[in-house]
Amino acid sequence: MAESGLLGEECVKQYLEFVGPEFVKNRKHYALAKVLSIAVDACGCESVSEFLDACRNNGNGLHVVLQKVVNRLREQYTPKTVWFYVWLLSSFLDFHNIDVARARRKLKMPKKATTRVDRIPTLSEVQRLILGSKSPRLRLLIQLLLQTGMRLNEALHLRVSDIDFNAKVIRVSAAFTKKGDKREVPLIPELEEAIKKYLEKRQVQSVWLFPSLENPSRPMAKERAQDSFNQLLRRLGLDQRDPSGLGYQIHFHVFRKWHKTMLERAGVNRLVLERWQGRDIGSQGVYFLPTGDDLKRETEKAAEALRIFGRHEDVRSLEEKFEALKRYVETLRMALYAETGAIPSGVGFVEGGALKYYNDEELGLPRDIFAKNFEQPARRRRG
Repeated sequence: MAESGLLGEECVKQYLEFVGPEFVKNRKHYALAKVLSIAVDACGCESVSEFLDACRNNGNGLHVVLQKVVNRLREQYTPKTVWFYVWLLSSFLDFHNIDVARARRKLKMPKKATTRVDRIPTLSEVQRLILGSKSPRLRLLIQLLLQTGMRLNEALHLRVSDIDFNAKVIRVSAAFTKKGDKREVPLIPELEEAIKKYLEKRQVQSVWLFPSLENPSRPMAKERAQDSFNQLLRRLGLDQRDPSGLGYQIHFHVFRKWHKTMLERAGVNRLVLERWQGRDIGSQGVYFLPTGDDLKRETEKAAEALRIFGRHEDVRSLEEKFEALKRYVETLRMALYAETGAIPSGVGFVEGGALKYYNDEELGLPRDIFAKNFEQPARRRRG
């Protein structure tokens, strides 16, 4: 039976009514439908009602029934997800007066997974991700996450009216924050310019900053954003797995860590930074009362520290300079593509590692663009 059909069964509707509208609002009913579908299929049943009867009639063998579900879940999901689905199924069974506590103690559950090992992306990787995206919506989403430190759900639920270009702040609604508190995040100049450009060229009319293209009255779904981002990682060759094997080294949440790292390096006041990121700073937040001038100084630091374009990584050795030059040329090619839709074939590396240029006039670049950023630029080949 289809997952959507399972939600229509009376025993499921009774449970959803019991847990309340918040359960559905947080989209947990989809997870419930998923685990019930797996349970029904794993036990060879035709419906959820039949699965409940099988659990009731097994008596001391309930753990055998549940183990079938666990084994099926382990084939598809990480240990963390398996534990969540088993908890959800247990809650559903407990509601229907099926005692699962003793059976759960006998289950062979997967060991808790190794903690994910994150790393923040380099500046050149950040530039490649933004310029390499073919979607203006995804391009802005990546830049906004990097330069505001917002969580993905907070960013996807931004309305255009939340962007205050006059006050230079972005207002995050309390309805979508982790703590349920509203907050303001500074709108730095580079991000402001990107948002204005995006809104000018956007063809979809919607109150949402990142609307669903299929239904503009709703925001973009997290699953769609994640799928699009993963495709971008694979296309750019940035889809390396982290050492734990749980996911990619670069993912949406690591942009929040990039944001914090850049501001820590720049010496931004820690309590201001925590407030911008929507973290709980406890009693310190009650006694910490920065003035407007204080916030202005910290915002100026942030604007420089979070700038993505127009600055380059610190390189020292000749090999590092060569690699940095390769990344810089690739960034230029992507910038040209983002603006014109076409990549000049004369810009890039050809067989043997030689760098092939158009002349400055053909590229429309200032004559000293390479000399300004590298102490010993490669000499142009005449011809």
